Amino acid sequence: MNISSITSANVVNFQQARNIKRPTFKNATDVIEISKNRIGIERQGKNLHVSFTGNFKNPVDAGIQFKIAGVTRHQKGMAGAHAAASDDNLVKLAKSNWKDGQQLDYSYDEYNKVLTLKDSQFGEIGTVPAPVTEKFMEIINSDKENYKFELSGITGGVTSDFPIIAAKASLKYTGDDDKKREEARVKFNEILDSNDSKVSSSVTPYQINLSPKQVLETIFDVEGKRNGLGEVRKIKDAVDTIVKELNNPENKNILVLGHCSPDGDTIGSVIGMTTALKGAYPERTIDASIDDDIPNSFVHVPGVEDIKRPYNAKAVASVTKNIEMLEKSSNPEAKKQIETLNKELVRLQDKSKMFDPDTVDGKTAKKYDLVIMLDTPTSGRSSRAFKPYFENAGKTIFIDHHPLKQAEWADAKSKLGFDIQKTINDKLALVADSVPAATQIVTAVCDKAGMLGKMFESSKENARKFVAGIIAGTQTDTCAYKNQANYSPSEAKLPRSQKANYYPEGMSEWLIEKLNSDIDEKWMRENLFYELPNQPLTNNLGPKDAVLMMALRGREMYPEIGLGMMRVNYAVMENILQEAKKQDKNVQMTDVYNSFKNSEVMSALKADPKFSKSNPNPVTYSEKAAETYRSQWDSDRVAVFMAQNQVEGSINKFSQIADKNMISFSFRSGGETNAAQVLATVFGGGGHAAAAGANLSMKGLDFKSKLTVKVDGVVADAKTIYDAANNNVNVSNNNKINFKDKAKMMKKIEIEMSKDGTGRTCSELIKDVLTEMRAAQPAPQRTYGKRA
Repeated sequence: MNISSITSANVVNFQQARNIKRPTFKNATDVIEISKNRIGIERQGKNLHVSFTGNFKNPVDAGIQFKIAGVTRHQKGMAGAHAAASDDNLVKLAKSNWKDGQQLDYSYDEYNKVLTLKDSQFGEIGTVPAPVTEKFMEIINSDKENYKFELSGITGGVTSDFPIIAAKASLKYTGDDDKKREEARVKFNEILDSNDSKVSSSVTPYQINLSPKQVLETIFDVEGKRNGLGEVRKIKDAVDTIVKELNNPENKNILVLGHCSPDGDTIGSVIGMTTALKGAYPERTIDASIDDDIPNSFVHVPGVEDIKRPYNAKAVASVTKNIEMLEKSSNPEAKKQIETLNKELVRLQDKSKMFDPDTVDGKTAKKYDLVIMLDTPTSGRSSRAFKPYFENAGKTIFIDHHPLKQAEWADAKSKLGFDIQKTINDKLALVADSVPAATQIVTAVCDKAGMLGKMFESSKENARKFVAGIIAGTQTDTCAYKNQANYSPSEAKLPRSQKANYYPEGMSEWLIEKLNSDIDEKWMRENLFYELPNQPLTNNLGPKDAVLMMALRGREMYPEIGLGMMRVNYAVMENILQEAKKQDKNVQMTDVYNSFKNSEVMSALKADPKFSKSNPNPVTYSEKAAETYRSQWDSDRVAVFMAQNQVEGSINKFSQIADKNMISFSFRSGGETNAAQVLATVFGGGGHAAAAGANLSMKGLDFKSKLTVKVDGVVADAKTIYDAANNNVNVSNNNKINFKDKAKMMKKIEIEMSKDGTGRTCSELIKDVLTEMRAAQPAPQRTYGKRA
């Protein structure tokens, strides 16, 4: 086929396009292998214009995944058990040496239309969700020999945050007939894409074992469809250049960094990159650092002990100065603050916790040939303590899955010594914001570099750390594998089978099988959690129960717009922290914050209650926490957690006496809109369409403070604020617009404390902006009134 014969009207299968001989035009665009899509090619003078059509398709395996129903009836003796629970079969299974993919038996009650799942050793563990039972039986009856149920995972049941053991299973075609496999895939996709929401919401795509190479291919596919061949070329060039530097023998000393206030994804990314380098190149010096405490939820992850902190000379000087100042104070609180600061001073100078301990004694900071920054969305999430390492680095690599907003890196060179524009120009910045977890990108890059193969062959210890870190990060950043890609609003409305899918659980399974050790989904369930101690000390209430009680007091629900909010002030969190420390000296404020964020109250606000049963007379805190609402927006609920995590006079996370109050926001939405990202943008934050965050700092700021919002310098109403935030999100996410043009197109949004008592509180601002967003959305077909 001759390329000149293809016109703008031609759409060709990509396999054909691969066989086309590339013309000798000087400015012709390269054709890159992008599987699973159809592309259109148009000759425009000396250039080739490539457009992407078609849909994302599931790979070879034909299956469908679902959450097993009725599990509480098989958890007798547990806090989350059904009142009529008759056995503890699922409890026994969870404690056994279960494996993902092990076969489940089944039986069908044709009269009651109930499809029961059974473990061969322990018996019944639950049922197939009612909306898909008959559809499953139709499929099974068409070929009973080749359709099998398999266990996909067991979660929860290890803390009072998650008192119910949950289980997932899959129905899979296991035969060898390609034609029947394709027929099975069609049937499963029909269920995924059903117009009946009860059916479609009962299932999720089957998680094939996805190799790191396939993850990288999927990045090319998704970015090509979203942004065209030019963006794929940028990503491919970045991957190739980064791989070259990782394998460059001149890079003998390497520093790997993650963001402050670390979550599982940044911790896992740092562990993954560090151990892959160590496993492949044991002769090199590889240091790992995060300038913050590691949350207790991740202290059991192998490799976390290798993450050290930098010596922060400015923090030490600030603490010392504040101690001297407080020693002159007559304030009765001063003595307590001095005690806190002295402990902080000891911690900041603990050489055993530092990757470059000689700097404590004033020696020059180490010089690294390569610094690798991972999963860091803004310069504000990094630390000034890394400045000498960035400034002296031979080169810097940047890998992330958050939308890259240049405005949020404008101060990075002066603040951190990190020149992101130079890193981009050097083709060492790899950003793929469709990927749900940075750990997946890190895995794909390490595999492309050949480091995974070398690590698995030469170092079982590093391989174990790598797999543990990567699956811990992938699981946590995808909300236990619920988020399989980061969608734009337009993609979110596509049928499920046509959406991009990075199969994060499938990639984890690929790594688990490759490692073949004790690190698996059972290990994750039993190790990736931390719960506040709960022995009653004050008012007959333990710290964990106090979290639940205060979370309920701070809950607000607005069913008419599908909004639920929870808020907690600093004094409450500080009091719970001090009570918890009496039982566990290692408790951190982060653990208290996460306990609120992961509480049953927030779970209820985020849940889609289509199939939940109401408790008409809730009595205990747990029962009240499970109380939720019915809404026309249940498929795209917005849940917001607001925490006043700093007050004037307190010791902030930078080891300073805070001169302002701060409220942190965590936004979550169902993914059908960019609600979370828009709301975060209003408060100066950012993130993904379905998960985002922000911080707001002001003197005297609390949840009752009235705020004024200006757009381009003019006080704005809710619609103007929404329009401006939505504009900024759309501009930021559009990779076809260059950075300079983006800056011109962005609206300036400012929040000030009201001077005349008018304006909106944080809660009112969120509610009013979301109301405008809902008004711009298509009206839903159904409405609900009562709480569940």
